[in-house]
Amino acid sequence: MIKSIKTGIILLAALLLAWLLPWCYAFVFASPSWSPFTLYSCVTHGFASVDFDRENNVAGRDLQGNTYTQQQFDSILPTFYYRQLAAEGRFPSEIEGVANRATWSARTSCSARRPAKSTAADRRSINCWNRCPIASI
Repeated sequence: MIKSIKTGIILLAALLLAWLLPWCYAFVFASPSWSPFTLYSCVTHGFASVDFDRENNVAGRDLQGNTYTQQQFDSILPTFYYRQLAAEGRFPSEIEGVANRATWSARTSCSARRPAKSTAADRRSINCWNRCPIASI
């Protein structure tokens, strides 16, 4: 009985070491890797990633090799940079043939959180949320 318990503990220890030693090695001797932040553009119908130019300014690139400035990059990714484009008045009125019905003023006048406990101020916030035209989106 004692011999089988010792054998089981040794096997368990061997399995744990077989998992732990490679993990420790990879943790101690890890080298940093760079993976670009990539998004799909519904404007160019391709993938675009954030990159840096020669002066270390943020620039965008797509898979065809085109380089975009920060404003151009915002414009080809309207679903990701919605708030920036809407604040600057550059949000397109139509994407993929679908008209955008949300406006910047409607977006900023509504609260996005609903409180767990209800007070008079919270009920006013909820009423604003219920009147918000994009709350149903």
